[in-house]
Amino acid sequence: MSQKPRAGDDNWTIRRRVMLVVLGWLLGNAQYIILWGNESALHEQAFLALMGVIVSIVGCYVFGAAYDDNSKRKHRRPFPRSPFGDDDEPRLARPRVDPEF
Repeated sequence: MSQKPRAGDDNWTIRRRVMLVVLGWLLGNAQYIILWGNESALHEQAFLALMGVIVSIVGCYVFGAAYDDNSKRKHRRPFPRSPFGDDDEPRLARPRVDPEF
């Protein structure tokens, strides 16, 4: 029995699958125009539009992943809580003090 995904779960596998399907379809159309298309203005414009969509999808996928990673990094807790339960707040990094000073 499969579990329903929760709101905080990562859904990059679904995004990757959709992106690959759409890119495959776009690249198939571009390949058709390259191999069997006529040298007409319509085919040239369709090819340029397909290339623009392909570049924008790949760019959005890469920069969307970077934005998502930065967002997750920004909202995570700085350090885990103590396993002994003596911390009420998460600990922040403190600078190390050299005892010889």
